[in-house]
Amino acid sequence: MVAGCAILAARLASGPLQLDVFKEEVAAGLSEARGGRGASIEAVSLEWEPSERRMKVVADGVVLDDETGEPAA
Repeated sequence: MVAGCAILAARLASGPLQLDVFKEEVAAGLSEARGGRGASIEAVSLEWEPSERRMKVVADGVVLDDETGEPAA
């Protein structure tokens, strides 16, 4: 387990790790949390935040729809 953490830390130190295979699941979760209103995401990544000394999941290009299905302003 320690070796896996070290490998992940080394990989994140070189830049974000793309997790686009999960973007549909993240968008579905956002849509469900918003009462079924649509949501789409262009990219998902795992990043290291050195100032906070923690990892974070980042979603880029998020579009949230209103009740009519149009992108919310």
